[in-house]
Amino acid sequence: MKNANEKRSNGFLHVANGYLRLHQLEREGRAETPEADDLRDSLDKPWYQLSEEECERIQGLSSDLYSINQFRASGEGDLEPEVKRKLNEFRQKGENDNALRLLRQHQHVAPALVAALRGGIWLELGCPAIALDFYEYAARVVPGNPIYLTQLLHAQELVNPERAIHLAEAILEDDSWSPVVVIRAASISLETTSRQMIPSRERLLKTIQRLKIAISQLNLTDRPLLILGYSLLAQCHRMLDQNYEAASYYTLALNLDPNREALLLARGILTYGETEEAIEDLSRVAHTGSSTVWPFLLLAHHALNKGDFGTAKLRCEQGLAYEAPPIVKSWLEEWLAISIAELNAADDDRVAQHFQDAMRLYPGNETARHNYGLYQGRSTNHHTWRTQPIGEIRAFVQTESRNLLAA
Repeated sequence: MKNANEKRSNGFLHVANGYLRLHQLEREGRAETPEADDLRDSLDKPWYQLSEEECERIQGLSSDLYSINQFRASGEGDLEPEVKRKLNEFRQKGENDNALRLLRQHQHVAPALVAALRGGIWLELGCPAIALDFYEYAARVVPGNPIYLTQLLHAQELVNPERAIHLAEAILEDDSWSPVVVIRAASISLETTSRQMIPSRERLLKTIQRLKIAISQLNLTDRPLLILGYSLLAQCHRMLDQNYEAASYYTLALNLDPNREALLLARGILTYGETEEAIEDLSRVAHTGSSTVWPFLLLAHHALNKGDFGTAKLRCEQGLAYEAPPIVKSWLEEWLAISIAELNAADDDRVAQHFQDAMRLYPGNETARHNYGLYQGRSTNHHTWRTQPIGEIRAFVQTESRNLLAA
């Protein structure tokens, strides 16, 4: 689906959210309060700066919000196949205004579905608060519908992360929710847990229990949900320092999607220095074109420790092309200097430059300082280079790439 954000004027979001707030005040019986009056006044000037298309879109929004304020639906209808076909065609072309007009003609036939579809369109338009209002309506009309609730959770996470977390944790305490809702709630809850200095063991164990039950209720046709569920279980075990269990769940996810970069990278980082499979995982990611520096850093470190200086040089050069923390760039420059020194001992200027770059990028890199001193005082072609311990490098990368490890 095409994104309509690029045609949006600067004041559009302000006006759209302002109209949303006015309708919310009306629902609360506060349409004639000083807050509402001030809000109306604040919208006057931005309104006249909008394009004609945007004004029409917001007028349509106001009409749609009035409809859900006044229409107290119950139950769930459906749209005719031809209506769905036209709607999908409009959305694929990025014709969101036409899609919204079409839905306006059918809101009384399938009010919950129409509200959820409106939510999706407003999310594409970059207005998550408006999307959330429609999702909340859909979830009220059809309580317990897992699709509407997961959409609501997603929008709530964008609008008010704290409220989304509270809702997610309430869902995890209730055994009655469907697997899709539990897995989505676990994903949101783990975002908070992962940011804690000392994650709550009790909460993690509870999340593991709920995820296992949810996954047991799925079948192989639910592949995306299974992959997410296994990835979340891996994340839970990783935060409990249970790396073997975490790697096992990444493997289950990879059995369903063998080429997913995030999963290969997560398992490779987690087991680096412990299994040969880790090098295979990281090499596959590097070969297909990684979106991050981490596979190149670890593969360079591995090759350096094995004495494969040609591969180490290549991986360092590849890694230096990526954005990375200064200490990572420093390590890569240092290892590149060592590799060149071993491959061509006569290339003094180049070796010295890479060592100096390593120390400049991160002055606290003591191994670079030590190894440069060793190189400067060499009397033979053999050096006993000092490299960062495997466990230290693995722990560093795990910490720095925690979002990737959530896969």
